[in-house]
Amino acid sequence: MKKKLIFISVFAILSMTGILNWRNQDDKKPKQDSQQDFLVFHNSIEKAIEPENEDTKIPEFINNLRESYSFKIKSITKLDSEDNYQGIVMLTYADVSDDIASYIEKKCSTSFDVNKFDSDIAEIISNSELVTEEYEMYFTKNGDEINPAFTGDMIDKMYGGIYSSCYKKLEEFIDKSEGSE
Repeated sequence: MKKKLIFISVFAILSMTGILNWRNQDDKKPKQDSQQDFLVFHNSIEKAIEPENEDTKIPEFINNLRESYSFKIKSITKLDSEDNYQGIVMLTYADVSDDIASYIEKKCSTSFDVNKFDSDIAEIISNSELVTEEYEMYFTKNGDEINPAFTGDMIDKMYGGIYSSCYKKLEEFIDKSEGSE
């Protein structure tokens, strides 16, 4: 009888130790970011890209570009400082840089009509293929606000790659000009 009592006591102690160790292991696992956490960071991005002055007339093609890009947060990691975060975001955008560059090259020799240009570029954007790329993004908490930091490449992609395309065309023009001297 004593052996049974000792065996049951040892078994109970080992079981309790195992349960406590299992719970401690569970506490050590990194907690998944909740959708609520992602929403706070997503809202900070939306707030940062929101036009400041709604009264200003914005060209149709700019509106189309703004409507074509979107962000989805994959992960958020708190960095060493409690006010800094690193996120992995998926940026979806209209890849129109080559199409717009071709359009501009074709129209360079014709007269310029602002309204036609606006509607033509808006149509190119509306008919463009959407591309999704993953980016590393940083956020800083300032009081109750979270401020996202956009890279130049992200901003370029948000606007269809127009900036990098223009710089590329400018470099080609300069190379041609230097070669003709």
